[in-house]
Amino acid sequence: MTTTRGGPVPAERQILGVHGWAASIPVRVGNNATGQKRLDSISALIDAISTHLGCGGKLTSKIWSVVGRLATMLATAPFEATSGVWELKEPARLVTDELARWIGLDAATRILRLRRPWVRRPLWATARNDARTRVEAALDPASGMLPQSFDGPFVADASTLLAAIHGFYPRRSKQAKRLVHATIAALEEGPFLRRYPPGSDGADSIEGTFIPASWWAVTALAAIGNLHEAARRADEMCLHLPPLQPEEWAVAANEALGNTPLLWPHTEAARACFTCTTSENVASADPQRTHSGACSVASFQSQ
Repeated sequence: MTTTRGGPVPAERQILGVHGWAASIPVRVGNNATGQKRLDSISALIDAISTHLGCGGKLTSKIWSVVGRLATMLATAPFEATSGVWELKEPARLVTDELARWIGLDAATRILRLRRPWVRRPLWATARNDARTRVEAALDPASGMLPQSFDGPFVADASTLLAAIHGFYPRRSKQAKRLVHATIAALEEGPFLRRYPPGSDGADSIEGTFIPASWWAVTALAAIGNLHEAARRADEMCLHLPPLQPEEWAVAANEALGNTPLLWPHTEAARACFTCTTSENVASADPQRTHSGACSVASFQSQ
């Protein structure tokens, strides 16, 4: 992480005696995330390259070099405590970091198989399989959910929905459906989703629902074939959200919280729309499948 000028990011510190918009406190400058370890960022970049190639992009030698370096970074990263996708101030051995390792290495292996079949990278396959074993061992058989961390008490986490979205579990499998429905039920507030239960991160304030996670719910529901529920949630969210979406939403007050606007909610809205559309096309093309409804593209036009 760098500043916009390419320099080092200053350490986070609190500014006393001032407040932000709507009397928000505390006001902080700097960012301690600059030194955090996160496998999900590496995984997301490999997945983005995979999407680029799937849409007709070329695998140039430079892009292939990037894939190779990033995949090897994932494969060789130790299984240890990290701050993860939520930039936790207290690092932990996070299930979704191992899920991210699997997602990134699975995408890299797929690129390898389709675009460089003569190249061998056994390290990638071994590390991917090891990550799968660790994640599967963390599954709670009673609820069908994956926890936030391998250690400590069970905490639900919206990022575990990525297991269904990225095909860690076959999208229409019983396990994927149990995971999606149980995770949403544990974290939903209206059509929106929280990242994890309030207070479980040790913070002294309670945040709102998290918009990217809310779009994950739509995407995951569409992925497992529940198009009617995906459409309902998408439509209801769009009744509340402004065209430039915020990071969080306070359901009771019906107002935006956090960073506004934020790119991440818009990218997840786009993915949700794409998954709804492709899932609908699959259902329509296969007469043996149950077509439970279609996501309304009109819901996304104002976004």
